[in-house]
Amino acid sequence: MKNIKTTEVKINVKIHIPDKISESVKQQKINRLYDILKPKNKSA
Repeated sequence: MKNIKTTEVKINVKIHIPDKISESVKQQKINRLYDILKPKNKSA
């Protein structure tokens, strides 16, 4: 079995969304970015 070393890196992400976009669309975009950037679950 291989030993895999993982490293956590913290990054700041700033997004700019126009004011004309509805709140629901803004929230959908924020949620999508969160899903992309969140750490993957570690499997045992």
